[in-house]
Amino acid sequence: MVVSFCAAVRAELGPIEGEVLGVGPIVAAIRAGAWLERETPEAVVLLGTCGAYPAGPPVGAVVASSLLGLGSAAV
Repeated sequence: MVVSFCAAVRAELGPIEGEVLGVGPIVAAIRAGAWLERETPEAVVLLGTCGAYPAGPPVGAVVASSLLGLGSAAV
């Protein structure tokens, strides 16, 4: 299985080889689209520090999801 990694900024990838997509939903979507036209991974792992909601998981927690959606009043 071909697994690719991506993150908003290089620091979030650490020593892992991966694609830097940029910060913000529009920039990240454009770069992700271009990246996925060039590459055809069977799976993608998004690594990041991102923001948090007050009732969300504590700092240091690992979160895994099978379905993602954008939830922001800023968009």
